Amino acid sequence: MKHKLLTASIISIGLFTYTNLEANSQNVYATNYEVFNQGFRNKKANKYFEKWRNVVLTDKCVFEQDVADNFPALPFGDTDYSDIPDLLPDKTLKSGSQIQVKYYSGKWYARGKLLPNVKYHDWIFPDDYNGSPNNYSLSEDNKFNGYKFVTPNSYIGVSTIFRHKRKVKVTKNVRADKLKLMYPAYKDHSVKHKTIKKGTILTVGAPTNHYSHQIWGKGFKNNSKYIWVIDKLSGWYKII
Repeated sequence: MKHKLLTASIISIGLFTYTNLEANSQNVYATNYEVFNQGFRNKKANKYFEKWRNVVLTDKCVFEQDVADNFPALPFGDTDYSDIPDLLPDKTLKSGSQIQVKYYSGKWYARGKLLPNVKYHDWIFPDDYNGSPNNYSLSEDNKFNGYKFVTPNSYIGVSTIFRHKRKVKVTKNVRADKLKLMYPAYKDHSVKHKTIKKGTILTVGAPTNHYSHQIWGKGFKNNSKYIWVIDKLSGWYKII
């Protein structure tokens, strides 16, 4: 009887310790230098984005143009602005779009290939548009729930970019593993590996909790029992 009680006590203590370690780990991770979900310092986002940063949109967002600081001043009495380009209409970008953003003097600015450059005008990434949150989301209790953009190398950023399979060019030699699929998934294991050379063209899928990018290409056949993966989130490819 004593042995049973002792065993039960050890299990209870183990569960309690595991639960608390898990919670503490999450708390520490959430306030760490780089937030896992978004890839930037969530609590100090304005400071982090004082410089132009590459981001990926995780939702549909609207951008509008505003007069830039370098807008020319006409001589006194002159009202002819015919040489100045007109403001472009508001532009909606879809989830997965990659742009750059910067926070300055209370405004979020945006630029990139998807936002045409217009002389004397800036693209603004407004907080709200037509009365609804635009560059951020709210939780069910109407509290700030995070921005609708992430850095490209964060887990969510990479997952968003590769939501659909995309072709890439390998920019540096990288290891690929042939995984044997098991049940439960934590038993998946590598049975073979090879080095993929710089310049190789691959088709790449989004990362998951059990492995990183699944890949397709010459010499990399996938089936219901085996798949090829690259266990590295980013830094080894260029989208083509």
